[in-house]
This record gives sequence, structure tokens and C-alpha cells, in this order.
Amino acid sequence: MNSVALVDPLLDAAWERSLDAFPDATSFHSAAWLRVLAETYAFRPLGLLAMRGEAVVGCLPLVEAKTWLTPRRGISLPFTDECRILGDAAARTALVERALAESEARGWRYCEFRDPGAMAESTPARDEFFGHELRLEQDQAAVFARLDGAVRQAVRKAERGGLRIEFSSGAEAMRDYYALHCLTRQRHGTPPQPFAFFANLRRHVLAAGAGQVVSARHGDRVVASAVFLHRGRHAIYKFGASDEAFQSLRANNLVMWNAIAWYSERGYETFDFGRTDTANEGLRRYKRSWGAAERRVRYYRFDRRTRRCTAARPGGGWAARIVRRLPRPVARLIGLALYRHAA
Repeated sequence: MNSVALVDPLLDAAWERSLDAFPDATSFHSAAWLRVLAETYAFRPLGLLAMRGEAVVGCLPLVEAKTWLTPRRGISLPFTDECRILGDAAARTALVERALAESEARGWRYCEFRDPGAMAESTPARDEFFGHELRLEQDQAAVFARLDGAVRQAVRKAERGGLRIEFSSGAEAMRDYYALHCLTRQRHGTPPQPFAFFANLRRHVLAAGAGQVVSARHGDRVVASAVFLHRGRHAIYKFGASDEAFQSLRANNLVMWNAIAWYSERGYETFDFGRTDTANEGLRRYKRSWGAAERRVRYYRFDRRTRRCTAARPGGGWAARIVRRLPRPVARLIGLALYRHAA
């Protein structure tokens, strides 16, 4: 390993060109995703490229975040389910070492990696989740046959229910999604992200052909919708929402199956269902019922002052109970005020 170069992934075309050399690169590594984070939350993106001679052999995206409520810190990457460090073992080690050196030089309180392979397995994780990934093939019938029987039944019921599926990267589809997003987040006791995040996501990612909104419409009403991202051979289910009043139609199942079928038909190899809290057994069962393989996803937070990775602190569920009782506009204002600080 000769060196690790620091680049601005929003200005230096070398970043995006370099990603093309790594089959495991996903939408979360892209300059477009970093631009969404930068424009929505005023984070500063940084790109680390491991070099062997003139060749790029590894990539690690980071953002520097600081608000009046929170200390300066480096994260790879906030609001990102998982961000693998790209490259072989030597490149990955060099990239982590350079990131920690940047943490020292820039006075970051900590540097966080959202890659289970960033540290030794014995290192305490800051957070731990489950990830679920479905292997795709172009034979849709074969993919459908691997689904749990209850899922197949729900999809067939939805197909008989008169729902219409729509694929779109347009602004109206994203606005329809966001209305359901606010409804669903309130039901779960979580403030919604600011609409600016989804507007930027549509403008920089979806409009560039790297994502889409898939919606189920009942008559003139969108009753379920989801946002998917894709790059190379990988598709990611990033957000999903629905109107609980229409739950009996199984619209969520139909949205998910149509997305899986779309990616299968076009030769994508994997479909990632995103992260799941370890305590959410119901969501784990749901994702496994689609034939997805389960894995552990660990986040590591290296504290510059103590020179070690810190473990998570236990928390309670009182905040969720409060949010569920708030009027929807108030919950949106809370999300607008707090998400940047929560990264």
C-alpha cells in the first residue's frame, strides 16, 4: 500500500470513477448520496482513496458533522444502514488508519464506521442490528417460489384487490410517499425526516436513474409506497410507508414483490432490506419471510479522547410514546429541528 488520498467526492470526478472498479459499491457510496446528506444537513463529505501506485484499491466515504448541539465528529455514513469499506484487507486497514488520523487532525470527538468488518470482532460495538439480503435471479418464478407461503398468499390477495402499481422517480410520487411516511412514523413514535431530505434524494439520486418510488394505488389514493435505491448489481429497500386503514389489501406486500420482480428481471443480484433493530422480532420475521438471509450489522465508534471504541448506552422508549400522541405537523417540526443533531 503506497498511500491514502483525501478527495472531495462532490467535486472530484475521481471518486465516482473509482467506485466503478468495486462490484460491492452501493448507492450509499455514491457522490449523489453524499450530496443529499450535505445539502439537507450541511455535513461536509470527505472521500478516502487507497492507492497502490496509480491504481485505486480501496474507498471509504465519510462526512464531518458538527452542530451547535453536538461536537465535531466523523461518520461513515449518517442515515445510512450500512456502509462497507471497499477494497482488500490491506486497503481497508489503511483506510481506517487514515480516517482515525483525520479524526486526530480535525479534532473529531469520535469517528464512526458502519461496517461490521471495520474493527476486530472482539471490539465492542456502539450499535448492533440485523441486516437481510435476498439473492436475486432473472427467473422471477424461482424467486417467488422461495418466498414464505404466507407472503405468496398476501401478494396474490393484493393482486386480486384491484390495486394499481406505479413506478416513478417524479416529484409527485415522492410527495405522495412523504405523506404516508409522516403517517407511518407517527404510528411508530418517530419524528419524520424533513421533506428537504426526500426532495434532495429525488433530485440527486432518483432523477439520475439510481432509484425509484414504487406505489400501490387504490382508486385515486396511494395506500402504500416505498423508496428503492440501486447501483451496479445491488438494490436497496430504503423507506416504506402505508395507510393502516387499507392494511387488509396487503398493498405493502404487492409493492415489495413488484420491486423485487423489477430488479430480478433486470439482472440485479442482491436486494437489501435494510437494517432491523435486534429487539424487533416481528420485522425480522417479516424480512426473513421474503427468503432473505440474515446477518449481523455492527457500528463502531472510536473515541479520540479514550483511544478506544465505545459501547452503546441503554435507553428507554419514552420518546416514542410522546411522539405518537403529537399532532402530525408538530412531529414534522421536531424532525426538521432534530435530525441533523441526531446523526
